Order: sequence, then structure tokens, then C-alpha cells
Amino acid sequence: MTVPSVRLVVPDVWTIARAAIGAGCRPHRVSGRPAPGALRAQQADERAADAQPYFDRGVTWLATAHPELGITADTAWEPIFVSTLLVVSHYSFWSAGWEMTIAWHNMIAPYDWTEVHLRQRGVDMAPSLAFRIDSVSESTEPHEVAPPEAVVR
Repeated sequence: MTVPSVRLVVPDVWTIARAAIGAGCRPHRVSGRPAPGALRAQQADERAADAQPYFDRGVTWLATAHPELGITADTAWEPIFVSTLLVVSHYSFWSAGWEMTIAWHNMIAPYDWTEVHLRQRGVDMAPSLAFRIDSVSESTEPHEVAPPEAVVR
């Protein structure tokens, strides 16, 4: 059996890069990693607004139930878009010491749950604390649950 030869029709990456640089474009990759902010999804601002009420509930609960974590209403957070997987949305908020990922189920009661996964940045490889509100619209009380084994991205 002979394998037919295939002709490459896509130009060499370096040819494209040289042309772009010659046209005044600056590269967006350094050492093989995207430049900060280069790959942020444009829908992040929309999702941040959707995630904010769930985040606010999470911060309020953590400040009360776990004051030892040092998370308060005054903690500075940066919103980071994560993903939307089917009917479960995910959004992260990063402080200097913590990564809080909010997951919420886009359904009606009693299936409108939300979870908060908390990971200590630079220390934990996976979330170390998690809690769940079984129904947001029915205002059920938060309760601790087992944290996921991996970080959702």
C-alpha cells in the first residue's frame, strides 16, 4: 500500500509572524505562554455580572462561618472567566491569597443550586473548602460539601 503525498497549503507560521511584525503587530506570546489578558473571553464581563450575586453570598458566608481564612467584604478580588458547561456556569474570583470558583446551575427551584470552591493560591493544587446552597431562589442555608478533586478551567 502506498501513502499519497500531501501538499501543505497553510503558510509557515514564521512567515506569517514575520509579516505581522513587519506590519507593526506585536507578538502576544512570550516563552510559549500567552501574554496576560491575551486570551480572555469577551463574554467575561457578561458572566461576571451573572456570577456576582453568587460570589457575594459566598464572601458573606465565608466571612461569617470561616473568619480564620481572612476573607472579608474588604478583600480585593479580580474576576476571571472560567467556563460555561451545559447548564452549569463557572466563574472565578482571585485575591492575593485565594481563588474562589463559583459554580451555579441555571435552572429553576429546587434545582437552582450554587457551589463555592475555595483554593489557597500558591499552596493548594485543588480546592480545599467547598460549600453549597441547594436552592438559591428558596434561600436554603449554605452547607459544607466535599471539595472537588480538581480545579475547573
